[in-house]
Amino acid sequence: HLRIMPEELPEPVKRTLESGTQYRGWERAVIFKKEDGKQFIVEITEGNKTESFRFDTQGKPLPLDK
Repeated sequence: HLRIMPEELPEPVKRTLESGTQYRGWERAVIFKKEDGKQFIVEITEGNKTESFRFDTQGKPLPLDK
């Protein structure tokens, strides 16, 4: 995975992140782009808890690989 900056996310992904309270703090998240450029992983840390979210290029949430 390639680490990218929040401003490098596609607009549909940003819109999804801005639309949900579960994504609060995404602007400070660690964000990765898969090598194929078709999926993005957003790791949001609050306190000592980190949550990971995965999206396609259209901003649709995807299940995380276990």
